[in-house]
Amino acid sequence: KDSGKPCYSLERLQALHHKLEAFHVVDDRNREEAVETIRQITEALIWGEKNDTSVFDFFCEKNLLAHFVRVLGVPRTPKIIKTQLLQTLSILVQNITRDTSLYYLFSNNYVNQLIRTPFDWSDEEILAYYISFLKSLALRLNLETIKFFFNERAEHFPLYTEAIRFFHHRDSMVRASVRTLTLAVFRVDDPGMRAFVLKPATRYYFTHLACHLRDLWYKMDAVVRDRVGAGQVQDVLDTHEDMLGYLDDILALEIADLNTVLCEQLRSHCVFPLLMQGLEATRLERPSMDVGERDSWTDTSDQSLSRTATLFLLHELFTKTRSHALLEPVASLLLLPTLPRELLVSVRAVAPPAPPSYTNLGCPDAGLVEVSQTAPAAPLVGSSLDDPGSQPNQVPNPFRAGLMEALCGRDEIAALAAAVIRAVACLRPALPLSLLTAARLLPESSLHSEDDAPSELLGVGGTTEAHPLECLLRLILVLHRSDLRVWTIQIVCRCIVDIFCQPCICDHERWAAAVSSSIWDAHLRVSQTLLTHMPGDGSEQRSSFLDQFLAAWDWHTQPYISVPAQCSQPKVLLEADHTAETVESLDAIRSYLVVRRAVRDMRLVASKANVLGKSAEPLPIAGTGASLQQSVDVSGLDLIMCSMDDVVHCLIQHPALFVLGIPDVMNPCQSEVEVCKPVEYVSVSSVDLESSELLVEVKVPSAKPGDDAKFRLKFADALRCELAQSHLSSARAAVREQLLTQLYCFLVGPDAVSAMAQACTPT
Repeated sequence: KDSGKPCYSLERLQALHHKLEAFHVVDDRNREEAVETIRQITEALIWGEKNDTSVFDFFCEKNLLAHFVRVLGVPRTPKIIKTQLLQTLSILVQNITRDTSLYYLFSNNYVNQLIRTPFDWSDEEILAYYISFLKSLALRLNLETIKFFFNERAEHFPLYTEAIRFFHHRDSMVRASVRTLTLAVFRVDDPGMRAFVLKPATRYYFTHLACHLRDLWYKMDAVVRDRVGAGQVQDVLDTHEDMLGYLDDILALEIADLNTVLCEQLRSHCVFPLLMQGLEATRLERPSMDVGERDSWTDTSDQSLSRTATLFLLHELFTKTRSHALLEPVASLLLLPTLPRELLVSVRAVAPPAPPSYTNLGCPDAGLVEVSQTAPAAPLVGSSLDDPGSQPNQVPNPFRAGLMEALCGRDEIAALAAAVIRAVACLRPALPLSLLTAARLLPESSLHSEDDAPSELLGVGGTTEAHPLECLLRLILVLHRSDLRVWTIQIVCRCIVDIFCQPCICDHERWAAAVSSSIWDAHLRVSQTLLTHMPGDGSEQRSSFLDQFLAAWDWHTQPYISVPAQCSQPKVLLEADHTAETVESLDAIRSYLVVRRAVRDMRLVASKANVLGKSAEPLPIAGTGASLQQSVDVSGLDLIMCSMDDVVHCLIQHPALFVLGIPDVMNPCQSEVEVCKPVEYVSVSSVDLESSELLVEVKVPSAKPGDDAKFRLKFADALRCELAQSHLSSARAAVREQLLTQLYCFLVGPDAVSAMAQACTPT
């Protein structure tokens, strides 16, 4: 290389080409040199594209592209050469900016010939480079370049048909590349190409997608039934989430014909036969069964999913996809009170088997499927169901009945059922209000006068059927159950509040008051449960009950949990250990506070106070609030001298505080306060019966860094030690008794009742 010339030039490329021609046979002795030569040719071409057009002209003149394609097609070409050539072509496609250069690469059918080359697909490295090359081609597709790959007359589109064979390959990078490629193809607004993609002989790809989603659902159900670890469940969930995201990306393109075909295949192969049929009330395992028993179904057909998996997947469908075309039919079948008998029969049909081409994916001889292999379209649940009364021969909806029955199931089942109802309600405005109104999920938005809404919702002893807010009322009735864990109550309460926040409810005074009145009944129920756990006077458990309340209050003032995030975790699919030991009184306190917060937040929403999500309510009980200055006059105070860490201290006998001071040597009447803690959080114990040492521990239930502490105090004799212990113990007991009195008044006193009753009345 001459120092005055750039590293790459036309002369340099000519020398590299001459060197490449000298490789008549590539073996172990020269393969590294051959790879390096190809790599340098690639760099020279990229340099020439930006700096010297004659460089790429030389590449075209020598027809190097045809030579590369020919070498790639020779079976005995070393793998290292094939991977370098595929990488070279990918780099060229990605970096060429001139249209003339790009059109040359795509012309003469060389690229299509390479796409159809039968490589060793069992070699994952070759496959990865091959798919990466196809993806780079797809990303350059537009209305002009599509003509180089799609032959409309011959109906050949190898870039698409060859790539989709690997759409569910075990390598996640291969799957991601294929999905990127297909989305790039679908985005090209070429009528001929889209007609080819959707014609009966080639739309099998959408059937494959539906079958693959169905397989993922079976796999998820299997790991749930086998009770594997959370790690294995998470792997399946990640794959499933990626698949749902890809389907949502396709539907988000809003290509009407494509969405119709894809939704038909999804409904017929997986959504209707697995999810809808899995919700029928006659097939649900009764909640009275032991938690440890495996989910079982009355119908033991192979396509049945467990209750947990069915509800989990429905929630994933409504929260991870946004397509109106897919979700509205599912929501209609899920929540409308009645369905046409003919539609119900169609939905209950057995899922069609996967076409033979689905099992041959990735095989060299896997081609297009026959037209007869395409599954028939599933029944379309359209706008005709928005008004169920307009359809003749209506029958009760068993899918809705199954969903409502699930609210009576064990914790995970009830929480997921509530989450599904919330997800549908929060899809406004994606779903029409007429559907949600017919489903008795939301009231009609046209009701604005006070006479339009009933004065109250029905309570536990009444019936919820045919009520405009039946679904919301059923969620509130779940809170009357006494067998639910705190987590489930959190989920249900958040679902209730989120649905209540819909403008057609919270902005309507009578609707808001009626819902608030109904949840007040649930609040009374949890209040009564809490009272049964409250220790009476003189009980040894009174002190621990106070600590539990303080800890629970700090816990419940945290920001609201996210229902989609909570109900998408692996732990929801795995059966919880309900036999684990829990503190019933603590759970009762937490349940009470969760429901109480829901009542309060609904009042704030109705009064247009935008504070939902974090409680700003102060702690309803408090100590004396006493405090001391940094330096205090101890001349009139009772002191007990002691030492800590070999430093002389004085224990100031304060009725509400644990105070340790350091005497001022220069002024005996003054003392510098070193420790000052509320005495209600102090516990004391002596080292032994005859010891003059005292162990003092400060433990705040809602501790912040620095709040908790331990101290070891030494006294001159055992008498002083006993006196200090007696003072701290009696002061602690007196203050805590005051706090317990405040707590009792907060829970059941007249002030608390009137305050909570006010929460049920809109401002």
